[in-house]
Amino acid sequence: MNTMRVIDPRSDTDLQNRAWLSKSGELSTQAREGFQEILPMNADENPAPCQETADEYWLAPALVDLYARLREPGATQKATIKSEALAARNAGISVIACAPDTEPCIDSTAVVELILNRARAAFGAGGARVLPLGAMSKGLRGEELSEYAGLTAAGCPALSSGSAPMSNSNFLRRAMQYAKSFNVTLFLHPLDLHLSEDGIAHDGRVAARLGLQGIPESAETLALVRDLMLAEETGVRVHISRISCARSVELIANAKQRGALVTCDVALTHLFLCENDLIGFRPNAHLRPPLRRAQDRDALREGLRSGVIDAICSDHAPHDRDAKIAPFPMTEPGASTIEALLPLSLKLIDDGVLTPKRWVEVISTNPARILGIAQNDWLLLARHQRVRQSSENTLSRGKNLVFSGWELEGVAQRVFFADV
Repeated sequence: MNTMRVIDPRSDTDLQNRAWLSKSGELSTQAREGFQEILPMNADENPAPCQETADEYWLAPALVDLYARLREPGATQKATIKSEALAARNAGISVIACAPDTEPCIDSTAVVELILNRARAAFGAGGARVLPLGAMSKGLRGEELSEYAGLTAAGCPALSSGSAPMSNSNFLRRAMQYAKSFNVTLFLHPLDLHLSEDGIAHDGRVAARLGLQGIPESAETLALVRDLMLAEETGVRVHISRISCARSVELIANAKQRGALVTCDVALTHLFLCENDLIGFRPNAHLRPPLRRAQDRDALREGLRSGVIDAICSDHAPHDRDAKIAPFPMTEPGASTIEALLPLSLKLIDDGVLTPKRWVEVISTNPARILGIAQNDWLLLARHQRVRQSSENTLSRGKNLVFSGWELEGVAQRVFFADV
């Protein structure tokens, strides 16, 4: 019997059954005209019978990545839209939200159209869908508003500050009012420029031991307080992108209790690593925001479990070799993580942080809701097939793997894209 575990929190489904999909992504657990039966594949890509053990193959909504850098246009020596879209689809991701900090940045309809044209070509070549996040300001400089209506009409599902600090509170307030008038969601990364300037690691005992300039957690939390207060005042929908510390979880929980239209995500790295992973000056552990205390990592996990944190993103940042071979303070921040998103997020189930339904929520259905898109794509995965994180089996051009050598379970067999 070709049964599999079918999980979909939208219909409160978690059962062992056969499964059929229509071209539009409708799921059925009975044979129907026009529906294709979903069968696991063996190594030769021929249908293979499922094991009678209930947990070998899972069918669930495909992954949606809320924040990944694809480097194109601009730094194509690091990656391209095609290379990263292919890597994403191979890893079970059907939709990638592309960060706005390209060169030129995504602050005009011309750049949106360029990205979407190349994304369509990448999709046709077997890649994931790509949705560009528009820049909230011209050049991401925080001085002049972008054309919000034009960017969203051109295909941006939301607008973002990227990783650039929004230092001018009055400008941010005007941006929120402008976004509210067009019913646009803003992706904000909270960061105080003056507190974070020249910092490269969490301001704690490890940075002191290694002689590294620190970034205090207040660089995030002070900016977050401002962002949340202005969001509540203006009534705009905001998504807080890539929080890194326990205090941020508390602040967002309080804002949600007050009824603020706020969601948030956490980068995959910050759920598994902490400041101790910098010991030895590991260049791939040079991240922004920085890895913080083990207590912060545990608080982020608890925030994910409790529902305060809505989603996990890859925060994918592919780099060429030269970006990571300098002395640690001179290396560029970021790690190549898009192909670790599936197996590491599944590990959170094994660690008791997430249930299978909650896993689908934080990795697929919640991100789709935040972006305002329908997610009718599906992922068939081999739940217990093992995969080793290594540059040799990585499709991304970015070989700067912070999880290199980790042995994990969970491999994407196939992504089924709905006709849209």
